[in-house]
Amino acid sequence: MPPRTATTLAWRGNRNAHSPMTSQAMLSQLTVGHQVTPAMVPGYRQLFSWEWPSLSYALDIIAWDLFLRLPLLFAAPVFSGGRLQAGIRVGLIIGGLLCLAGLAGLAIGDIALRWIGEAGYAVVFPIVCLLLALHFRQIGSSLRASG
Repeated sequence: MPPRTATTLAWRGNRNAHSPMTSQAMLSQLTVGHQVTPAMVPGYRQLFSWEWPSLSYALDIIAWDLFLRLPLLFAAPVFSGGRLQAGIRVGLIIGGLLCLAGLAGLAIGDIALRWIGEAGYAVVFPIVCLLLALHFRQIGSSLRASG
């Protein structure tokens, strides 16, 4: 299997895990979490709270810091060529590594370090998306000019 095909498959698999997992965490918060009171459900805080430790928070962390980190890192090698592609590749790697650093906070028991991971997907990733938009715009212009 060519390396880019393997990278694409790995990216797709992790992306497909990210969406349902973060959707489940948010949906449980918006539906069940807001309709029941802590007195109604034993262990409410451990299930629905956005304070560590809770199931909803853990699912959200896994979705964003693990299942988004991996696709960012898997997508990075696909972009080679000029300065724009290099910027995309570097941004994807930085974003993925920041997400990884956020997971390290959980491993050592310091939830405050998890905010480093948020920098990966809340700051770096949107910048990479802008670079990707420029990249795809260039590709579209090239295709229109040649076709």
